[in-house]
Amino acid sequence: MTLVGRASLRVEGKLGNMTLVGQAPTYPLAMDWTRGIALRPAMLTKTYYVYILASARNGTLYTSVTNDLVRRVGEHREGRGSGFTKKYGVHRLVWFEAGSSIEGAIVREKQIKRWNRAWKINLFRDSNPNWDDLYPTIARL
Repeated sequence: MTLVGRASLRVEGKLGNMTLVGQAPTYPLAMDWTRGIALRPAMLTKTYYVYILASARNGTLYTSVTNDLVRRVGEHREGRGSGFTKKYGVHRLVWFEAGSSIEGAIVREKQIKRWNRAWKINLFRDSNPNWDDLYPTIARL
């Protein structure tokens, strides 16, 4: 892959009765010579996820980070995840958060791991009050 330039995006949008106009950060453009295509910014960035699994409603919680949420939760469900999730049957995805930085995801994971149980539950209490398993939705089963 060869860096061939930079792309910058103009961002416009509305928030209530305000119009927001700004310049998004510039992203490198790269050329994949093996396929003969220019890679768009989205193709160059990765997404990282911090997630919480539960064994059941009001059950055991597990927090971790990954760059492929569907694959990693699938591994937990098949018993190939961590020993903790296998031992305690923690397979239900109840909350996740996406970001573009592995460093930011790890900091967030460590922050959440230091929290008490009530604070963790507050993360998803409003968005997932029944502790529903979100995996079928993200895996499109």
